[in-house]
Amino acid sequence: MTALTAFYQQLDEIREAFHKYGHFNDSNSKLDELSKFLAIYIDVLQKDKKAITLHKILDNYKKEKNFPLVEILKGLFKEALNNSLFKLSNNKSIFSESWD
Repeated sequence: MTALTAFYQQLDEIREAFHKYGHFNDSNSKLDELSKFLAIYIDVLQKDKKAITLHKILDNYKKEKNFPLVEILKGLFKEALNNSLFKLSNNKSIFSESWD
């Protein structure tokens, strides 16, 4: 499977998860969450953390009643925030300061 195919599959899984589990008030909220996931995805690819995929995280969430999905995603995003790809020239994040 190519990286692009895997990327599209995970985007499709996100779309389905938003429809099934999400309670977003508007499209901007959905875009914000998608941009966070993309940041996580890019950061994971750069760090070669092949063990972390949305598919595995969602599988664990479905299997375990008390699976800390939000905490895991927030932690991954917090790591991604340190990636230089997501920093402006003044070293500030491209993401809002109030991301959590």
